[in-house]
Formats: sequence, structure tokens, C-alpha cells
Amino acid sequence: MIRSARTLIPLLLVAAAGLVDAQGVPNGTRRSPEMLQAFRSIVTNASRSTVRVKGDGKEVALATVVSPDGLLITKYSELERKGKLTCDLRDGRQVEAKIVGIESKYDLALLKVEASGLTPVEWVSSSKAEAGDWLATPGPGDSPLAVGVVGVPTRKPGKRDYPANPPDSNSGYLGVFLKDGEGPATIGGLEKTGPAAKAGLKVDDIILSVAGRKVANAEKLIETVQKYKAGEKVTLKIKRNGPNGSEEEIDLELGKRPAAPGGFDRGDFQNKMGSTLSKKRQGFPVILQHDMVVKPTDCGGPVVNLEGKAVGVNIARAGRTESYAIPSEAVVALLPDLRSGKLAPKPEEISAEEQRFTRRRTLEKEIEDTNATIRMMEKKIETLRLIDDDSDKRQMMEKQIAIAKKKLVELQGELEKLKKSK
Repeated sequence: MIRSARTLIPLLLVAAAGLVDAQGVPNGTRRSPEMLQAFRSIVTNASRSTVRVKGDGKEVALATVVSPDGLLITKYSELERKGKLTCDLRDGRQVEAKIVGIESKYDLALLKVEASGLTPVEWVSSSKAEAGDWLATPGPGDSPLAVGVVGVPTRKPGKRDYPANPPDSNSGYLGVFLKDGEGPATIGGLEKTGPAAKAGLKVDDIILSVAGRKVANAEKLIETVQKYKAGEKVTLKIKRNGPNGSEEEIDLELGKRPAAPGGFDRGDFQNKMGSTLSKKRQGFPVILQHDMVVKPTDCGGPVVNLEGKAVGVNIARAGRTESYAIPSEAVVALLPDLRSGKLAPKPEEISAEEQRFTRRRTLEKEIEDTNATIRMMEKKIETLRLIDDDSDKRQMMEKQIAIAKKKLVELQGELEKLKKSK
């Protein structure tokens, strides 16, 4: 009865008649200031558990606080290749964040920040979120980012639930047709002029890895290839002619996904409609579907019911009229393994591009520190000259400066080579 009574709250705001949607709410009002204001008190507690995640200063996702000592859950694929990760806390602090665990099937990552006294989200079973029930997406501020209703209660999705298009028209493209089934990623057919055919792949070849990233099945292969852009060169490790064949490595350049007949691209069309889709929006073991318009950069935060309790974590903007959340019970069940270190990032999950990015950041920091050290010692030498021009200490520092300058030249040379490499 409480849920039914609270369901009336939004309707009271829009009592004036107009065109209405299936829930009896005039179209366009869900994102109105009045509607968001009506849900403000509902998200009050959960907003204290919602954190903004940034990569090199740019917004990339939200995160949900799961422990007071600095553990947060978020959407993993939005963090990849984003540089230095930081979190803007509710009290105004910006702290560095590190990935301590990854669950790739659910596209979840556990972050650790050096902070205490955070407010963990309050979970409730997603079974309490029935079709047509109202939900809200809290933001880091006082007002919700979006409100909407449950479209389909928690369930294991079928293939028909997922858009077939890659994240965008410039995503990497192999030009292969994969065999159905739960086994390895096995080629069932090839486009005659596609990148795979040109590189010499054949029917029945099994693709084991892409650029060092292991692919256990067809779904993982698609997900991995979509991480790269058209024109990027990757190395495929394959097993030739089926499970008993020999292993080979094949280099190829990913192609550009061809447009659908007539040049119509559903993904681009939806993006122009103001509904940019998440890069990773398929393959989740279990989902709760709702109709809130949640931007990809706002995934990772909690989804709450009218009691302000989290029924899940937003994981993907999947289409123009649907978004997905990982149900609360699935998130809670994953937390022990994410905390334990069992799911810590593995070297093979780090692409060559990501490794270059990390090394570049390290070099830039070393160059900055070395320059600062040289400037500091040069100032000290000037001071020593005023005191004693023949100081042994001054001569020793001059030798240290010469060593530092030699190191600086080496670091700058390595950085220049790294910038030129692809």
C-alpha cells in the first residue's frame, strides 16, 4: 500500500490533462524541474552514496559507495583508457581512485579511494521493483538525474533484448559470422572483402585472443573487438581449423562497420535523438530494465525505489527507450570476490594502448620531477656561490645536476618515441 500511495506523487504534479504515456504521465514531464523536485526527498540518502568518477578531469561515470572506508562500485568499460581516475566526494574533496577488482561479465569495477566516513548505499532486493513501479537515479547533488518506471523486472536477458549494432559507426569490425552456441568464438562464415578474409582467416578457425585479450566465446570476441576503432591494427591468436588445429598469430587491420541497407545506422540515429548509447550494453547475465534516460557517463550509480533504497546499479543506456541496471542482489553477491583480490585486473586485460598510456603518464611525471629537482639544485648553487665560490658542496651538486640532466634527456627521448608509436 505504501508503494501504491507514493506512486500518486508524480501524478499529482501533472493532473492537468495532456498527451500521456503508458503510466498516465504527460510526455516530456519526467525530466521537468517539477518532476525532479518531487523526487528530491526520495533520493536524499542515496545521493550521499553517489560519487562522480573522472578520468583526467573529465566525467566518465558515477560510482556507488559500498563501504565507509572508500570502496565504490561502478561501470568498468567507461573507465578504460581514461587516464588518471579521481572521484569527487560529496564533501567537495577530490581523491585518486584505483581499480581493485573487475567483473567483466557484469561490466562492474570496484574502486578504492583513500577516504573514510563515507555513506554506503542501502540495498533492497530488486524483486520489490515490479513492472510499472517508479524509480529514480540519484546524482552527486540534491536532485535526481532522472526518474522513470520499471519496464521489465529482473530477469536473464535473451539475445533479442540487445541492439545488434556496435557502440558507434567507427568501432572495429572483423567481417566474420560466428557459429551459435556457448563454446569458443568459432568462425562460421566470412565476408569476402572483410578484414578477416583479407588476413587469411577461414571457416572453423577459433579466435582465442585479440591483441593479447583472451576471448572465451563469441560474446566476448564481439565485446573486445568493439573496444578498438576502425583502422587499428591488432594481432589475433587463432586455432586453425577447429579445436584440434595448430595455433597461429595473424595481424590484421580492423575495418569500418558498413552501414545498414540504405545507409541507415540505428546507433547514429539514436545518438542524434539525444540518446547516446553505452559502449558496453549487452551480454549481462541478469538485468533490471527501466525507461530512465541515463547518459553513459551517469552509469555506475544507484537506482532507487520510492523508499530511497537501491534496487540496482545503472549499467547501460541500451536504447532510445530502455536502460539496464544490474540488480542489487547480483551486485551484493559479487562484492566479496571483488574485495578479496580474486578479481584484480590481470596483465592480459590491459591492452598495448593502455600500457603505452600508463607509461606516457609515468614518463611525464618523471620529467616534471626531474626538472623540479634541477631547478632546486641550481638555486642552491647560486646561494652557495655567494657564500663560498670554491665550496666542495657546490661542486658535488653540479655533478648531481649533470647526472639529472642526462637522465632528463633520456626520459624526453623515450617520451618522444612513445608519442610517435601507434
